[in-house]
Amino acid sequence: MTMSPRSFASPTAARSRSSPTARGGAGLGGALSGSPAERFVSPAVGVKELDAFLDTPILDPNERGGPLEPLKAFVRSEPETAQVAASVLALTFFFVLARGLVAVLG
Repeated sequence: MTMSPRSFASPTAARSRSSPTARGGAGLGGALSGSPAERFVSPAVGVKELDAFLDTPILDPNERGGPLEPLKAFVRSEPETAQVAASVLALTFFFVLARGLVAVLG
């Protein structure tokens, strides 16, 4: 049995062209019917939504007012110091969280 370059590149290509499940028939209830674009939901859609969520600022110093205005004023006036303070605060939080988990889980 000789294999053409096309079937060698995709061993299932010869089988899938003639199988009823490849045409959306028996076995999958027609889940594979339609164009490839309709069947394939790009993972980039989820990545774009996650990226948009992560790009949303938790505390936007450009919005005036609110109970956190003194903190926002500090961020606007001393951005480098505020960044260092936020980093130290985050590291302290994770350190305390890790110590608590070690104490609880033993």
